[in-house]
Amino acid sequence: MDRSVVEKAPAMSHPVRTSRLAHVLAAAVTLGALSPVALTLAPAHACACPDEGIAVLAPKRVVSSGEQFRVKGVWIHSGKPAAGRTVKVQTRRDGRWRTLKGAAVTARANGEFGVRLVLQQKGVRALRVVGVNPDGPNVRDRFRVTVE
Repeated sequence: MDRSVVEKAPAMSHPVRTSRLAHVLAAAVTLGALSPVALTLAPAHACACPDEGIAVLAPKRVVSSGEQFRVKGVWIHSGKPAAGRTVKVQTRRDGRWRTLKGAAVTARANGEFGVRLVLQQKGVRALRVVGVNPDGPNVRDRFRVTVE
């Protein structure tokens, strides 16, 4: 379900905070990577994670301009994997969050998602993943990537 996306945008230099949820969900996926049994469980059940949230899992922090890299994560909705729901990658440009063209994927049955990106513009880039929730507010997790 990965898609490749090529994007050109101005560089961003403001800091982005890592959410506590991202750390908790990252631990859940790490646990799943170590235990085949845990992979069959929803990440929320594998580690008693929060009932709601989306998290980017250890994205590559430094990439070369034009280099393809993968952004992956997990989305928990109402205590269960957000299977079949849309996840988009956005960048901050001109004071607004804008969805990268082609950077929308569907979360798998276990709530995991992955999208391949190619960033051209050099500098520190503010990005975020957005879980589209038709039943309420969208969920988000922000991260930074330095493009050299």
